[in-house]
Amino acid sequence: MLKPKPPWEAVFLAAIVAAIYVARLDAVPFRGEETRWARVAWEMRETGDYVVPRQQGEVFPDRPPLNSWCMLLAAAVVGDLDRTAARLPAALATLLTSLLLYAYCRQFLTRWGALAAGLVYATFPQVLQLGRFAESDALFALLVTASLLVWHTGYTRAWPRGGMWVAGYALAALAGLAKGPQGPVYFVATATLYLALRRDWRCLFSVSHLVGLVAFAVVLGAWQVPFSLRAGSEATRAVWSEEGTLGHRVTGMFGPAWWRHLASYPVEVLVYLLPWSAFLFWYFRPGSRRSLAAIWPQVGFLLVCSAVAFPSCWLVTDARPRHVASLLPCLACLIAVAIDRSCFDPSRPQWDRGFRAFLAAMAGTAVLLGTALLIAGLCPIGPQVAAFLPPSCATAAWGAGMIGLAAVCVGASRGWRPIHAAAGLVAVAAMLAGSFVVVGIDHLVRISDDLPSQVEHLKADVLRGERLVSFGPLFHKFTFYYQDPIEIVPWPKRRLAGEPTWRYFCFMTHHERTHEELPFAWQRVAVLHCDRAGGRGVNHVCVGRRIVPSSTPKTAPRHEPARGL
Repeated sequence: MLKPKPPWEAVFLAAIVAAIYVARLDAVPFRGEETRWARVAWEMRETGDYVVPRQQGEVFPDRPPLNSWCMLLAAAVVGDLDRTAARLPAALATLLTSLLLYAYCRQFLTRWGALAAGLVYATFPQVLQLGRFAESDALFALLVTASLLVWHTGYTRAWPRGGMWVAGYALAALAGLAKGPQGPVYFVATATLYLALRRDWRCLFSVSHLVGLVAFAVVLGAWQVPFSLRAGSEATRAVWSEEGTLGHRVTGMFGPAWWRHLASYPVEVLVYLLPWSAFLFWYFRPGSRRSLAAIWPQVGFLLVCSAVAFPSCWLVTDARPRHVASLLPCLACLIAVAIDRSCFDPSRPQWDRGFRAFLAAMAGTAVLLGTALLIAGLCPIGPQVAAFLPPSCATAAWGAGMIGLAAVCVGASRGWRPIHAAAGLVAVAAMLAGSFVVVGIDHLVRISDDLPSQVEHLKADVLRGERLVSFGPLFHKFTFYYQDPIEIVPWPKRRLAGEPTWRYFCFMTHHERTHEELPFAWQRVAVLHCDRAGGRGVNHVCVGRRIVPSSTPKTAPRHEPARGL
């Protein structure tokens, strides 16, 4: 008996998303907090301790280690814990989230609408960046979305209640292992609110719900119990409380900055999700509610998910659009509903005029940008403009590609069959993805630091195999590139007793200072800037050499500073 083949739309979606997120995956140097979790994975591999996250040998109770575990699995496949291995889990999580949205939306939308859900999510400008970098956002979004959508699928399809709750809570526990308490809280709050609105108290207060809670405790406890036994109660509290972050964010509530944030944050999120976020305004059109009557259980659940997740960022003063990563899959489904009802609804004799206007606007934008890139690639331009663009051949080629995609959009806007609308959607997705892969990644490379070469020069030409210690914890990007263990020693407050076994030391400094209050003679040999290119940030590592009187001449030779400083 032949096995049923997967729908071609799912295969096409998987192929295009994989191509987007595998392309140039390792091109950009590590940014942000990528090296924080990669360093945890590195120390796990070096020490053989896969339970307790560590930085410089010290317990690092900042977050559970699921993201670092995934990096280690990818490193086992790739062969080394490099940029590709560290970022591969995020890329795969984005691919799986896109396919999950297709599968969920296929239950109540046409195949074209389900395809739109996956394409929209994969080409959100915010996801194009977060979905290919070695942070926990992509993995967290996958697990939170899976816990909610799998649970709701079981609810609407009348699965055995125990299996429905076990699946939801097990995935919520994995979300907790990826990013702390936020994922489980989202799942519990959403399921509770949804069942309360439906007044389904029997499902909410049932034995099967308790079985789900037991599954949650088992999955989470498989890591939590050995971690607590080895790291202690203080580290356990630190992993789940996030007291410092929460206290800092709540402090500014109801101040002037909070009110400005309250007004501007929804606009910022919509801007970061353009052009797809324009379809959210479809819900405010007359008659939209009537067209949703048949699929209201799913749409209502997506709205409840959004109502639970969005305020947790909207009401926090320093929240950024990237903090709603777990909400983006639900927004992609809501946008897919609007697209499906605009041009794929079989009950409508023709497309919605708004969809044709959308394709026309995207075509016009692509023509303008494509023409500008084509001219910039073929004609001489100033160095200031060239600094923001890829090499001339790539710039010209992508400019021509944008114009070609604009032609596809124009042709699609004049059609009337579903395949024409789908071609237009794919063309818009290709515009967004190609612009980021070709132009955006080159820009990120240019504004990234050259810390790896600086650290390599420091180890080979300055330290020459000498032991290096640090006064206090160091910035994770430096320790990741340095690779060798750097022991943390207390900051010396009095003259050193005896003869230390080290000559070279380092510490974090937030200013480019040449001297520090140290109770011994020393000289600076390097200051390495760990922020973006230009060294204008605050994370600097100062490396010094202790002067030993018995072996140092009157005029101590100064070592050459690391390159790029």
